[in-house]
Amino acid sequence: MKALYYITFIVSISLLGCDLGKSDFERYIQIADEKARESEFEEAIDYYTRAIEIKSDSGNIFFLRARLKDAVGDYEDAFADYSKAIELESDELQRYIYKAYKNANFKVNDLDKTIYYYTKAIEIDPSDVNLYKKRASAKRRNNDYEGTVADFTKAIEILPNNAELYFERAQQRFAADDYDGAFIDFERAYDLKPDIINDILWYATMWEDWNLSELVIEYSTIAIKLQPDNIKAYELRARSRYDVEDYSNALNDYTRIIELNQNNFMAIYHRAIIKLQLEEYQGAIAEFSRFINLRPDVIDAYLNRGYARGMLNDVNGVLDDMNKVIELDPDDGRGYLYRAGAHYELGDIDKARTDLRKAIELGERVPDDIVRDIFR
Repeated sequence: MKALYYITFIVSISLLGCDLGKSDFERYIQIADEKARESEFEEAIDYYTRAIEIKSDSGNIFFLRARLKDAVGDYEDAFADYSKAIELESDELQRYIYKAYKNANFKVNDLDKTIYYYTKAIEIDPSDVNLYKKRASAKRRNNDYEGTVADFTKAIEILPNNAELYFERAQQRFAADDYDGAFIDFERAYDLKPDIINDILWYATMWEDWNLSELVIEYSTIAIKLQPDNIKAYELRARSRYDVEDYSNALNDYTRIIELNQNNFMAIYHRAIIKLQLEEYQGAIAEFSRFINLRPDVIDAYLNRGYARGMLNDVNGVLDDMNKVIELDPDDGRGYLYRAGAHYELGDIDKARTDLRKAIELGERVPDDIVRDIFR
């Protein structure tokens, strides 16, 4: 991330050196910029240093080198470079910006001062959207959500057709529990840039990776409101609803996915699993059968259907499913174990014992009571 952040901050350097070494100065800056873009930070630092040895009165170069030193973890030297940049910079606006960066990124981390410096910079240039965004970032870190929203509102006044700004403000409103305002902003961002739906789903996916199910549900619901036929949004919401044991609504989401794509075998499978969990065994059997018609090579589908059939005392059905499991994978001990149970229920003790021995041979852990019952 620091590499990307640095690249976005590279600015044009005014090459105001004296004649002596001017071409070397320009060349070193050019090479340093290229190295920075390639994330070769140590080499970039070296070339900025060479440029500084030729021309040591440019605050901008010290600032750029500071950003790189920050990126490689050389915080003490980075702090010194920030301080030097502030000392040398004659432009008041840049000086406040440098102070804000220095203050925000080091041990001082005084967010009130960071906000103050950005405020002073805004007073000098109230039309710079990036200054409002950076001040908003500091306010957010300071838990000032109302102030954060206000800064994005000001930025939107300057760029009223910028989808990203509405998206950013939507997130801040969401964090402040202003769900209605957040949706209005998400909707406006989507109207301006329909691809913004991918950003919403990206966040939902990130929340899923972090096991934050409620946030996944909220963000995927927003995506569904904007695009009612977005299968990925339903999939994300269904999985998270399942995780929080909201099985009924998860089932509804998977049903909607199947309405949108009748051959979405994973949605069919998940519907089957949920019905199994809800002890709706007949419905689970129907769903597993539908899945098997689409994917006849998935062993777990036969195992689960066999379990559901067993719960309904359909022993011959269990036998059929376990025969299929063994046909698909003769080394899967589960097929032999469950088939042993079916043979036992049907009174075929010899076959039950043969299958149980095979299951144990393949490494299945068999409860002692089952072994006693079959081998007594």
